[in-house]
Amino acid sequence: MWRMKPQANWRHFAVAGESEPTPGYVGRSPLPYPESWYLLIPSAELGTGKVATRRLMGQDVVVYRTTSGHVRAVRAHCPHLGAHLGHGTVQGENIVCPFHHFAYDANGAIAHVGPGYTDKPKHCTLPVLHCQETNGGIFAWAGANSPSWTIPEFLTSHHTPARYITYDVPTHPQEVLENGADIRHVLLLHGYSAASQPAVLEGHILSQDLDLIRPIRPLPPLKLRAEIQHHGLGFSTIRINIAALGLEQRILVSPRPVEPWRVHMAIGASIRLTPPYGREAALVQRAFKATGRAMHPLVYRLLMREVNSDFQIWSSKKYTNPPRIAAGEGPIGPFRKWARQFYPEQPVKLWNDVNDAH
Repeated sequence: MWRMKPQANWRHFAVAGESEPTPGYVGRSPLPYPESWYLLIPSAELGTGKVATRRLMGQDVVVYRTTSGHVRAVRAHCPHLGAHLGHGTVQGENIVCPFHHFAYDANGAIAHVGPGYTDKPKHCTLPVLHCQETNGGIFAWAGANSPSWTIPEFLTSHHTPARYITYDVPTHPQEVLENGADIRHVLLLHGYSAASQPAVLEGHILSQDLDLIRPIRPLPPLKLRAEIQHHGLGFSTIRINIAALGLEQRILVSPRPVEPWRVHMAIGASIRLTPPYGREAALVQRAFKATGRAMHPLVYRLLMREVNSDFQIWSSKKYTNPPRIAAGEGPIGPFRKWARQFYPEQPVKLWNDVNDAH
């Protein structure tokens, strides 16, 4: 007697729900990788003799700290036979491959070969990235050309140490920084009324000041001043002054592109409390410093509550070009014109040697 073949349970094919928006792009991007400095790792996470691996523009980068305290960023794979140097070790000023124990110096040249070898292979040089340690972080330059500028020192000894947290967001560095030029979203998404000064464009730096007012009913509204500076598309600083509280918060943002349309966005924050009425007595200063350290975690959590709204938008947003800008939306047009300089004619590559393996 003919019988129907057993069928899979129909429940296996049921769609549980489709309420979540999908990312704007997956595995591709309407914008190429921009040339800039990017934060690889906070300084506190890389002790002496330590090795770490970070993703940058679709490739692994190995960053390490030498015995003398210098930091280096190199291509992840040994040019000898391709072992991953993230499993390597630091000996003095060199990084040593875990496979055949070849050691590479600060310039990527072979310092010495492993036991049993007598000669150094020809054309066996480890590509090295330009590296800078500042503001509590280790930054690497990704670009078709050598860097023509460096990252400024933004944090001082008067501020609490920078606290960095990195977030995985499906977006692009230009989209992150364009947020500062979009004045309307400051009111509609974050609830601040904002008055913006004209953006100032000076080479690789774009500066913009905002006067913000935040209603806190039934208390009087809170007045803030935000001074924003973009240094390329990979590093931004925001100085927020709340005069009524004697509070200054300094924020650092570095959206490191790890894949097309995906960034690891590092946000660092530091605060400083200033004694009122100009009192500069040492005892008062120490008391305010201690209070600032105690307040820092709370202030950081409040900051991330604000940024979380942006994460939600970025995670499903598409890039519109040209933008349909309405009156009063802020200097989005000038920002995009300024941003073009960070896309050289040739696509940005981390490594230019023939051994580059994707």
